[in-house]
Amino acid sequence: MFQGNGYSSYYIFNRFFLTGCGIWPYGSTCLLKFFRYFWITQQIFLMSAKIIKIFEIRYDIDTVIEAVATLFYNIAATVKYCNGVINEKKMKFLVDKIHTDWKNVSDPVEIDILSRHSSRGKLLNILYIASVYNALLSYLLLPLSPIIMDIFMPLNKSRPRQPLLIAEFFIDENKYFYSMTTYAYMTCLYGIIPLLGTDTFYMNCVHHICGMTVILSRRIKNNINGSKKELLRTKYQRTVDCIINHQSIIEFGDGINAMYNTSFFIIIFLNTTLLTFTGVAALIKFNEGNKYEDVVRFGMFGVAEVFHLFCNNYMGQLVVNSGDEFRKNIFNSEWYQAPIKVRELVHFIQLRNSRPILMKAGIFPLCLPNFTVVLKSSMSYFAFLQSTRY
Repeated sequence: MFQGNGYSSYYIFNRFFLTGCGIWPYGSTCLLKFFRYFWITQQIFLMSAKIIKIFEIRYDIDTVIEAVATLFYNIAATVKYCNGVINEKKMKFLVDKIHTDWKNVSDPVEIDILSRHSSRGKLLNILYIASVYNALLSYLLLPLSPIIMDIFMPLNKSRPRQPLLIAEFFIDENKYFYSMTTYAYMTCLYGIIPLLGTDTFYMNCVHHICGMTVILSRRIKNNINGSKKELLRTKYQRTVDCIINHQSIIEFGDGINAMYNTSFFIIIFLNTTLLTFTGVAALIKFNEGNKYEDVVRFGMFGVAEVFHLFCNNYMGQLVVNSGDEFRKNIFNSEWYQAPIKVRELVHFIQLRNSRPILMKAGIFPLCLPNFTVVLKSSMSYFAFLQSTRY
């Protein structure tokens, strides 16, 4: 799906990342199963090693906090992955709906509207992927700074090496340092793929629904404000078509919620917890005085978490804004001058739009005001957790 179409380039990142972890609803079944089993196996192995290590160091509170912060990242990625696997049919519905909408849009102006919104979605995909990988690479590369400094600024003895992962593999960490570091890079870079795939797909779905809402608004306005000499039957049928299109947009929004609702609710809880532990871990490293590279690591990690939370809520805010604009455009049209039968249908659309489409995390709407609420909660938990260390 999407391959060979004029609009396929807008969804290239979705197809690439979701295929890479085995949850793209189209493609080779054998290849998808291989990626799926491989991702699950490496993630279970890594999380088990981290949990064992946390149990071993359970009396060292500061190290436990640092370890839990990275473990919650793995849990969040696993939630995203499981959500994609469980809701594979729902994802297929969304992909098919996008494909159908593109096929049904033939007016050059409407094609341009949908293309502009899809282009914005792709641009946000690029910014999101670049930001996540920038934070991830900063987290991965900074532990290598002692090795690099030993090469260019050697001392009488080697600087102490710090393992990238706080995990128990039951091997000598010093002897197999490079093997463990290579493994850490592979699991971190590959483990992030489900998060990138599902989040970029969510962004594109949101921009698609916004584009279709603008197109519908234009159709209703043109139909109402069109020539008064036009046959009533023609105007009536166009308005009926607009009602059908509006219902289709609502179903698409419901489809997005059906796929992401539960996972977003879990992710917001994990994000709040992760921000709390990451902030405390960064403060611990700062207080140690000589581990500023670790402060930068956890600082970048925390910024990435806030950015991830912001993106999810910002997408929800776009849908809210799109619905508000749609409602204003209908009210500002000359609907009161339309024939009675057409006016009644327009009132039906207005009534249906009084309950706006919302992107939700459980029962909580995703929007910018709720983004600030989550941040405030994280700061409160951060202060509480910090106080328990003394």
